Amino acid sequence: MYWYLTVSNKCPKNRRIAIKLVKARYILFALTVEADISAIKACKLIYLGNGSINDKHIQGALIRAIKAVGY
Repeated sequence: MYWYLTVSNKCPKNRRIAIKLVKARYILFALTVEADISAIKACKLIYLGNGSINDKHIQGALIRAIKAVGY
């Protein structure tokens, strides 16, 4: 799974979204395929990593991304 975070309310269209977690200030979701550059720019996606949500590198990237956007 490819994990992404977005602070906008936009999600990529025509993508296979496996898991979608909607929080108060951001959306965390996993894609079965990697997002292309146009989807990353249009939806303001932040790439967290590839693997399980419980992996240390994804958890660390999630914390860093949330801090970077000011939440």
